[in-house]
Amino acid sequence: MLPVSLPELLAPAGNWHCARAAVENGADAIYFGLDHGNARLRADNFTLTDLPELMGFLHQRGVKGYLTLNTLVFAGELPAMEKILRPMIAAGVDAAIVQDLGLCRLIRHLSPDFPLHASTQMTITSAAGVAFARALRKPPGTLRDRVGTEHALQADAGCRNTLFNGVAQTGADYAHRLIQAGARHFRLEFLQESPEQVMAVINQYHRLLAGEISGPQLWRQLHLQSQLGVTRGPLNPSHRPITAPYTPHF
Repeated sequence: MLPVSLPELLAPAGNWHCARAAVENGADAIYFGLDHGNARLRADNFTLTDLPELMGFLHQRGVKGYLTLNTLVFAGELPAMEKILRPMIAAGVDAAIVQDLGLCRLIRHLSPDFPLHASTQMTITSAAGVAFARALRKPPGTLRDRVGTEHALQADAGCRNTLFNGVAQTGADYAHRLIQAGARHFRLEFLQESPEQVMAVINQYHRLLAGEISGPQLWRQLHLQSQLGVTRGPLNPSHRPITAPYTPHF
């Protein structure tokens, strides 16, 4: 019998301490930004010169590294972005999380087979959006931060709505249904949690995806850990049920 491939668990890491903590607590991949082209410029970020050492550290431990380039890029900024893209490709970054279509095409010009992941800001929420993304030659199943009721490809395992409330959001109760629907990548997001909280949450989700604990068990643990509690966000019983993925023909 072939071994079952577990979904990928992604965790954010803005510095070396966070990267090591994520790896040690079961993350399959980390995503991180630089000091340019990143929506979290006020957060800790790596530098361009960190990339070779960082990717070497990750790959030696069987962990992937994704670079976030999730902002809009004006035409006059493309030459400066190229100075980031070339070292990114050379350093062995596993994929770029991209919003801007012009940046996607620039990456394709520099490297025809470099993996691209669609950022949340692309707001792809339909099969037509999937088809458009595929036209950019993205690898299948790389839609980030959106769970479509007909084509669930990836899922936010734990995030929050920072515009309307600061309560942590979790899809723990629905993890196994999401996996059955086709989700293969689960992304965690943190805001102002302590390093100890980050390590604990990553470890708990790793255990969830490995089948060591159930969704309701993790829900109760997270509820106890957070002073504000947790919410299911859009993944609640009042919304339409998650169904098997719709597979468009291309």
